[in-house]
Amino acid sequence: MPAFTEAKRAYTNLDLPVQTSRQSEYQIFAKITGQLQAAAAMEDFDVQKRALVIYENQKLWLALQEDLRHPDNAFPDQLKAGLISLAIFIQTHSSKVLLGREDIQPLIDVNICMMRGLQRQATG
Repeated sequence: MPAFTEAKRAYTNLDLPVQTSRQSEYQIFAKITGQLQAAAAMEDFDVQKRALVIYENQKLWLALQEDLRHPDNAFPDQLKAGLISLAIFIQTHSSKVLLGREDIQPLIDVNICMMRGLQRQATG
């Protein structure tokens, strides 16, 4: 039996849940937002852990910004512009948080708003 046929048969029998890209995006936002919330609640203030989670959040928003700027992105221009503005805010505010000039809470709030939007899209 050809290897392709064996592989096809093996994967056909799997009962794996299928996720939409919106569900995957929601899960990524939820994970990072939970980490941001934990960093905000740290009483002993572990600077390195907080910086790492802020960096992960920045990477998420940079990836989102890249996707929004791609010519094949089908979102309406006004929505893309708004989300890109949020991504820019995340980058600048994150830098201020890392320097101790701003609070981490606005990063959490923006992510929660994104999660609500993704959840509405997935159920609506």
